[in-house]
Amino acid sequence: MSSIASFYLMESSNFHEYAKLAGLQQTENLPNLADDDKQVAVYAGGFNAAEIERDPRFKNARNAFDFLRSHSSQPFQFQWSGYVLYDLLELLKDDKQIDLISKGFAKTPSDTPSYLLDASVKELYLTSIDPVHFSEKQLETDYQNRSERLKEKYFKEMASKLPPHELKKFMDLQNDYVEEPFPERGIALMDGITILHGCLNLVNDIDVVIMQIG
Repeated sequence: MSSIASFYLMESSNFHEYAKLAGLQQTENLPNLADDDKQVAVYAGGFNAAEIERDPRFKNARNAFDFLRSHSSQPFQFQWSGYVLYDLLELLKDDKQIDLISKGFAKTPSDTPSYLLDASVKELYLTSIDPVHFSEKQLETDYQNRSERLKEKYFKEMASKLPPHELKKFMDLQNDYVEEPFPERGIALMDGITILHGCLNLVNDIDVVIMQIG
């Protein structure tokens, strides 16, 4: 399944109007997923074209997206998978203490958030996200090291939950899995750094950038 990362530059006042149209809330204010089952299930199941036209939920989503497109520009295009950018954002947060995803907005806990880059985020991280501090090789190494740490942590969690015979089946499945080679990963991660720094450069007291990955 593919994923696309998009960047929208718009005035802060228009962002708040877009958030209102899209029904977005800051993720920290959303209920826990278990407490929101009805909302999470809204888009479950199939819809045909006629149902989509009649369903007000889709109309609201179209109206919000039309507003976003007509009140913003897209200053950067990330040519790689959105998953690569998401991995980079998580790596920056966990390993470099550069948290560009602190201001997340979503409609329900199951939605992938939109992330707001504003003047306060710029003030905190513009210097530290400067591409001069990064390299393709080091980013690739940092990604691999982080992946190994997460894998080890996951295995330990599963070992504490599964009985021995189930754990063996689980480990056999994991050993059979081979991650698809991605020799351009370092280049892609560096492209992400350059774009994120460029986004922060555009942000000021009036203009903000919305990052969407989906």
